[in-house]
Amino acid sequence: MLTLFSQSAIGQTPTILWQKTLGGSSGEVAKAITATADGGYVMAGNTRSNDGDVSGFTGNDDIWVVKVDAAGQFVWQKTLGGPVNPIIGPSFDYAYGITETADGGYLVVGSTISYVYVDPQSTAYNNDAWIIKLNGAGQLVWQKTLGGTGNDVANAVTRAADGNYIVAGTTSSNDGDVTGNHGSDDMWVIKLSEAGQILWQKTLGGSDTEEGNTVTATADGGVVVAGRTFSNDGDISGFHGLYDYWIVRLNEAGQILWQKTLGGSSAEAAYSLIKTSDGGYAVAGFTYSTDGDVIGGNTQPAYWILKLSATAQIQWQKRLNGITAVIIPGPYGITESPDQGIVFAGSTFYDKGNGTGSSGGIDAWVAKLDKTGQLVWQKALGGSETDGASALTISPDGGYVVAGYTGSNDRDVTGNHGSVDFWAVKLSAALTQSPTLTNLTATPTPTCAGLPVQFSAKIGNLTSTYSFTLTNGASSTLTGTASTSAFSQNLLVSESGPQTFTLTINTSGGPASATINVPVQVTSAEFQALVNFYKATNGPNWTNHTNWLSGCSPCDWFGVTCNPNGRVIALYLPNNQLNGTLSPNLSALTKLRLLNLTKNQLTGPIPASLGQLTDLQVLYLNNNSFSGTLPTSLSALSQLQLLDASNNQLSGSIPTGLSALSQLKALYLSKNQLSGSIPASLSSLTNLQLLYLNNNKLSGSIPSSLGSLTLLQYLFLNNNQLSGCFPASLSALCGRTVDISGNTGLPGGGNFSAFCSTGSGRCGSARQGADETVVGLQVIVQGNPVAGNELVVDVVGGKGLPLVFQLQDISGRLVSERVVEQAAEVERQRMLIRGVAAGVLLLRVSSPDQERTIKVVSQ
Repeated sequence: MLTLFSQSAIGQTPTILWQKTLGGSSGEVAKAITATADGGYVMAGNTRSNDGDVSGFTGNDDIWVVKVDAAGQFVWQKTLGGPVNPIIGPSFDYAYGITETADGGYLVVGSTISYVYVDPQSTAYNNDAWIIKLNGAGQLVWQKTLGGTGNDVANAVTRAADGNYIVAGTTSSNDGDVTGNHGSDDMWVIKLSEAGQILWQKTLGGSDTEEGNTVTATADGGVVVAGRTFSNDGDISGFHGLYDYWIVRLNEAGQILWQKTLGGSSAEAAYSLIKTSDGGYAVAGFTYSTDGDVIGGNTQPAYWILKLSATAQIQWQKRLNGITAVIIPGPYGITESPDQGIVFAGSTFYDKGNGTGSSGGIDAWVAKLDKTGQLVWQKALGGSETDGASALTISPDGGYVVAGYTGSNDRDVTGNHGSVDFWAVKLSAALTQSPTLTNLTATPTPTCAGLPVQFSAKIGNLTSTYSFTLTNGASSTLTGTASTSAFSQNLLVSESGPQTFTLTINTSGGPASATINVPVQVTSAEFQALVNFYKATNGPNWTNHTNWLSGCSPCDWFGVTCNPNGRVIALYLPNNQLNGTLSPNLSALTKLRLLNLTKNQLTGPIPASLGQLTDLQVLYLNNNSFSGTLPTSLSALSQLQLLDASNNQLSGSIPTGLSALSQLKALYLSKNQLSGSIPASLSSLTNLQLLYLNNNKLSGSIPSSLGSLTLLQYLFLNNNQLSGCFPASLSALCGRTVDISGNTGLPGGGNFSAFCSTGSGRCGSARQGADETVVGLQVIVQGNPVAGNELVVDVVGGKGLPLVFQLQDISGRLVSERVVEQAAEVERQRMLIRGVAAGVLLLRVSSPDQERTIKVVSQ
């Protein structure tokens, strides 16, 4: 005999809410149970009595169906069978399965050898499968025998997804209703209409013996059948030895999708199968093996429970001791608990005294496994005689109703009618011990506001998933679910100062809570900005993130430089595997002078808030994947000397406001998707030495004002869509590094060398009179000589063009300048000449391809 797990070692078990014995003086055994829509239960099995609760007995063994209410009180009973056959003697009718029908009735399946239902003239008196439809009151609606000349038995039934019925059993026939037998006994699957007509039938097996003992439907209209096989051919592969569990998945037409043998070198048989809430299956039976798929145990038999995936892959298996050295055949009961555990019902030798010996008989036995296959509780049920469990169903209140048989009339059993009775036992939902919550810790402590803290704890008496809340009563709160007894969660702590955190868990056994005090230091806005930056750019996966998020000052973090006052003045993280978007609150780094994020994988727009970094001198954003437009707010960076946003995906036009960056020495905007014209106002960048605008989609003419950038050493406008001609003013750049090639709309495709050597492509050089160069523009000075402090100029013929107005004295000193991005049809400008000595002034008005110079007399 095998030793059963001690009840006291596992934890609290369910209690008996009610028990009911049903029957007469001669013997009854319940084989199946189903919960009904009205909250009651219907059991099916067989009887030999015709007294007590039994009436209408017709033969030697009759099918007996009994309905009880939710409290286990008798509602109605029905006996079904044939009388004694005058030729062959006693009739034998048995029920093995039952299910509720859509109309509130019941479908009972089993076997018959009664001559009333089998050809009375036949001399081959073998079993036929017997299908019986009852209404909700237990009255016979119709009955159907199925099979051939061999033995045919229906062991289980379920409703298919389309409302019809699937019956599983065993057949040795190959005629009548049966085709395709592989040899000896085959697993037999039949799909019936609601009226009992065969829609299809399928024999499954090999050259030896197979049984179909249990069945469940799938949501796609198919079916899964389980039993056992002795074969290793035909439909079977992977056979382990003697006989195995055999599980077969069929589609809605009865075709095999897959099959699976499970077991070891000895004997295994599956008797109960259910579909689980995760889309897989749970199967129960017995094993004699200790090898192959079977883990643990010895050569004595044991119940074998497996949790399978949707394709019958083993997720876990459990060998449950508790049965004797002699197998008690199925059926057994199996169901899924609300917490995704598995509850099993069978039989065992069990000692109610100390758990080490036999009570002198066999008891019914119920065991609960959690969703990982660990034993949660177990309970033996019965008296001093033989008792057993054949079936199991879950009740609406989360408890369980066990159906089987009892020969006892003591201990757990009362009301026995004589011999063996149907026995139904209602168990409560499992009582669980209250959880314990200990060893709550927080790491690191003290911590810094804005950083995550890891909270850990130990949870005891845990049997299922639990919900939790971790909070300081303010904005630092985390909720969720978990299933492990080792609690570990990270929570971002926002508030500073002493903080009290409470962890509360809620389990099926009740709540538990614990508190811990965590000192939280105040941090600066710069600290918070860098924490957000780290998170937004996937900091944990940077190439180097040394010291980041450690301590409450960022000055020791990789790539961060601070001044003596602890203010961040540089953030240097080039080529460091940053990815994500830039956090707008980098603007909190108000003392930042250098920001280098080149060669990363940053995306999204360049935050407009960077324009608030008014101390910034160097900004590298190149070689990323920034998109959107270049923010106009960058024009506020009055100290900026270098701006590099090249090699991104920027679009739109170049902001004219960049002309305000008076300290700018280098502007790199190449290799983007910038469009529109080149702002003439860039001529205001008088300190500019490098201008890279190549490889964009810039169009229009080259502003003549670029020729006034006297410090410019490098100008790259190549590979754009520029057109027109070369302004004469660009001759000032000859001899410097200039590339304007790749612009098909310019002379020679933008051949600047030809322009410099021969003047090729130079904008209008024809002259009219000694004082004017005229190519279309009409310049009118309102009052000449000019008296006063203001010169009023009207220009006609430059509509839509950028215009540059420059007023110089006779020595060439610039007196006044105006830049217009798009001229009106009559463009009027007022130019101050206050403080200018009386004499001759030169007014030059230029567009991209025209230029007009007029002498103005100031009085």
